[in-house]
Amino acid sequence: AHSLLGEINLEWNDLDVATRHLERGFQLIQRGGFHHGLTHTYCAIARLNIALGEKDLAVEALQSAEQAALAPQPLQFLIHNLAYQVKLALYLGDTESALRWAKGDKCDIPESLPTHLLETQQISLARVSLAQGDSEETIDTLDRIHTTAKSNGRMAHLVDIYLLKALALQEQGEITAAIECLESALSLAAPEGYIRTFVDSGEPTARLLHNAVAREIMPDYTRKLLTAFGSDERGESTPSFPTLVEPLSERELEVLRLLAKGLSNREIGEQLFLALDTVKGHNHRIFGKLQVKRRTEAVARARELGLL
Repeated sequence: AHSLLGEINLEWNDLDVATRHLERGFQLIQRGGFHHGLTHTYCAIARLNIALGEKDLAVEALQSAEQAALAPQPLQFLIHNLAYQVKLALYLGDTESALRWAKGDKCDIPESLPTHLLETQQISLARVSLAQGDSEETIDTLDRIHTTAKSNGRMAHLVDIYLLKALALQEQGEITAAIECLESALSLAAPEGYIRTFVDSGEPTARLLHNAVAREIMPDYTRKLLTAFGSDERGESTPSFPTLVEPLSERELEVLRLLAKGLSNREIGEQLFLALDTVKGHNHRIFGKLQVKRRTEAVARARELGLL
């Protein structure tokens, strides 16, 4: 119970409380001889140490988790260990080891898994594909498990699925679709107080969140998450992203995208069925919101904001 409370408080980014619970849980598990619980607890301790910037301690904890997993224990703990080993390997930049873990090459798991555990493994494979720059494979993997996760109410899996898909779409330049997926993740995560899931995903997620703030999507929650990025205890500075005082409307975003393609005002009007003066009016408002004076500056500013 203490170990689980530690994980919950870790997700809430309350690292002091998480530390106390995990230390107590670890002591009780050792004293009681419930060694199958060690795998799960070592994984949580590793994630805590990553959040604290203690990379060496995180590696040590997951090495201990790997050793503990050699003892007979429920299959769910083996898959839990797999998922955390993948996250640590990616954190260390070792995509080769991450892939071997995600495929099950480095652990003794059966070829056929129960659906809920298969989803965990597939999410791990999607993380690796994303780290390798294969956004299409990432999306295909996530789409294969989305329906079963949703129909069975596995909301924690859905948060991961939507977030990873959003990151993959962002890599493809599909910003509107990426924001839609992010909003789905946020709507599920907000009531439960998720924080570390987003922070642990790094700078690409911060860019998505800044874009969401610019579009006024769940602004209180997205700003809370961005604040957590800013106070990340790993000692890594989160890049400072500019934000809009007033978000662009959907029509203004359409005009902006056509501006970025080099279309003239008249060509934009023809494509969107707008009068020339209406297009000029949109340009004026776009320039004002982006705080620029000309087209080239507007496009550059919009790219900084992740709007293009």
